[in-house]
Amino acid sequence: MQPLDQRLSVSDLDLDPENPRLPEELHGSEQHAILRYLYENDVLEELIDSYLSNGYFESEPVIVLPPDAGQRRVVLEGNRRLAALMIVLQLPAAVEAGILLDVETSPTAEQLGELSTIPAVQADDHADVAAYLGFRHISGLKRWDPEAKARWLWRQVEDRARSSAPGSDPFYEVGRQVGSNARGVRSSYVAYGILRHARDYLKLPLPLVDYVMRERFGVWTRLLGTANATTYIGMGDRISPTHAGVQEQIGQLDRDRLELMLRDLTPPSKNEKAILGDSREVTDYSDVLANETAVAAMREYNSLSLAVQVVSQEKLAERLREMTRSVELLTLDVKRYDVGDAEVSAAEEFALSARTLRGAILAANLGDDE
Repeated sequence: MQPLDQRLSVSDLDLDPENPRLPEELHGSEQHAILRYLYENDVLEELIDSYLSNGYFESEPVIVLPPDAGQRRVVLEGNRRLAALMIVLQLPAAVEAGILLDVETSPTAEQLGELSTIPAVQADDHADVAAYLGFRHISGLKRWDPEAKARWLWRQVEDRARSSAPGSDPFYEVGRQVGSNARGVRSSYVAYGILRHARDYLKLPLPLVDYVMRERFGVWTRLLGTANATTYIGMGDRISPTHAGVQEQIGQLDRDRLELMLRDLTPPSKNEKAILGDSREVTDYSDVLANETAVAAMREYNSLSLAVQVVSQEKLAERLREMTRSVELLTLDVKRYDVGDAEVSAAEEFALSARTLRGAILAANLGDDE
């Protein structure tokens, strides 16, 4: 990358149609559609107010590609800044998107003139700026949201897998590029890759996949790191460390179970909550997935808490059975010990505790019946 000698006219710059911040259905869209999305989702008002009050910060040049045949340049880094300036200057994209400059005091001609050109750095191509973008937005201070991060990492891994030598590890290589590690990159890659596969190949309902992608992606990623989630959807209990292995596992996804899991993350309606509505519940939800009775109860009554109770009751029964087996083994071993008053006293204490436990369980069962 190399700083340009001259400032660039904002009117000659285009928003990046492949910006990782954009949902995939907007990739390749017209400028006004991209601007409308950024305006509605990226809180541009603060930038607009700042530019009108303080001017453009010279220390923040945008990063651009070389000009095309029409001398227009795509901005790879600085799309929010460019979008804000498009609105301030009321460029054609803003007009076509129907976005007015809504400020108390209209900018002066002098202000508009100062904001009409900005400093820039030119990159040779997307690869030239990839390391910078990755570190800045994946591990740095200005991080993208989880979905945008995962989408960008997915593309980087795919590019590395195609271009690297056989036997190389694209997860490790991309991790080094962005200041992360192979496991972190693989986790984001898998979370995004499953949803992409669900949408493009399994043809799950688009609103369902889009909702989890946009609104619950952080919870989704965390869920896939629990003990039973990947097993439930057919990928096995451990994600492969290799790119080829991950691809094979994603290809083995159980369509029906995956759809059910995505539905558990999605509110049935505006007035209802999702079964898994909080990231703090992912461990409980994962425990439920390993218990068919609990899963059936959860789906029938649309209640995770009820399913957790089923799991807890079965865990208690298993603990009691384990204790019973231990007592049976100890009974067989009594003849090996020298038994005296201390052992008799300990046995009496144990019997009293067992009777107390029995009473507590009977009382709890009676209370449930009532």
